[in-house]
Amino acid sequence: MKKDIRVGFYCLVLALVWLVGCVSKPMPALKPLQALENRTPVVFIPGISGSQLRERETGRVVWGRSKNFFRPRDGGYSLALPVAPPSGAEDRLEAFAPLIRLSLLGFKIDIYDSLLRTMESNGYRTGDLDAPRPDDSFFFFAYDWRYGNARATQALGRKLENLRKARGEQVLRIHLICHSNASLIARYFIKYGTASIEQAERGLASPPSRIRVDKLILVGTANGGAMGTFEDLHRGRRYVPVLGRRFRPEVLFTFRSMFEALPAYRLDLFVDEQGRELDVDLFDPRYWETHGWSLFEKEAQQRLARAKRDDLFGTAAQRKTYLARELYRSQRLQQLLIRDVEGFGATRYYFVQNVSRPTSDRALLVRVEGEWRTFFSTKRRGKRDDNLLPRLIAPGDGYATKASQQWLSPQEQAAMAAPQVDVPVYHRRIILHPLALQKILEFLLE
Repeated sequence: MKKDIRVGFYCLVLALVWLVGCVSKPMPALKPLQALENRTPVVFIPGISGSQLRERETGRVVWGRSKNFFRPRDGGYSLALPVAPPSGAEDRLEAFAPLIRLSLLGFKIDIYDSLLRTMESNGYRTGDLDAPRPDDSFFFFAYDWRYGNARATQALGRKLENLRKARGEQVLRIHLICHSNASLIARYFIKYGTASIEQAERGLASPPSRIRVDKLILVGTANGGAMGTFEDLHRGRRYVPVLGRRFRPEVLFTFRSMFEALPAYRLDLFVDEQGRELDVDLFDPRYWETHGWSLFEKEAQQRLARAKRDDLFGTAAQRKTYLARELYRSQRLQQLLIRDVEGFGATRYYFVQNVSRPTSDRALLVRVEGEWRTFFSTKRRGKRDDNLLPRLIAPGDGYATKASQQWLSPQEQAAMAAPQVDVPVYHRRIILHPLALQKILEFLLE
């Protein structure tokens, strides 16, 4: 009993330390930027989980409140998407606002509040893309981050068209700031507008003609995906250390966007205990079942059997069909993103990243008692052997490697307008760092 109390106390202390670390700091300011009279609108696109979700019928918020992070009861099942939805079925949830901050026990947890306050303190007026006013100059793009990124570009295009009409401009000039997964949305939009993947593949897409992205500022992004995404899909994801909500692997398996963020920047993603490369293709669905990844892991299978949620996770055959489709679609998206396109505009690219942290780059596959086990560089098995560890990690931001960050098409590489800015913090927190905020302001002023 005393041991349980002691463990609970330590857990609470750890969580509070994390919370205190999230308290907002004073915001940077540039007087020339504050004095601007005519401002190019700036649109910020958050990463996965950075937009609030609510029920369409009741308005009840199911993602975006503190309790959604700290008091999970269902492992995230309430957010899962059906792997085989009925034809014409409408999702019961919708994105409605950005996730700015959380509050718990009097502490303020900064999600995107630092960015918001920085923009407003430098003269930007925050508006709503659904009902923009002509003099609004800073906007959050809220989207349902569970779905694929090409779908998000369609929603982005509609909202930017609203802004263009509200401002009465024939061609709308904007700047985009992207965090994490948002880089895939913005880069796709710049190259293919609101076209579907199928249209883009058939040559029926082109850069948007009435929306011109002058500057694209990529902050803490993983352009080529990340091994960390695969680890989340396999083991689940926790948003707050120790005490926080944990999405079960089978729930993340239903999020289309997770597959599009798998590491596509390299092919040799797996090694054995001797550090030798293994001929295992992450995008071949057969390996997911034979190696027990994500929803196909034994404990996940047992949870599904107990939950009896065929409405969400379908039959075994439907899950396999869904996996094959999403892996194939994610490859197609990445192939389109890494391709040069005709009519590529004069968008200037800026990078605010971190390449100083050891970052998971490969996974270790080991046969244990006749079953495959998968270990990542953040797990003990990968840390035991000093000779093996260099085969599993690479420089990055703790989530995305440098190689992934810089995985751009030749056109995009040529569009880099300034040297990359390195901010020495973890992936998710780069957008909150004073240096990153300062550089964003400087890039906007150029």
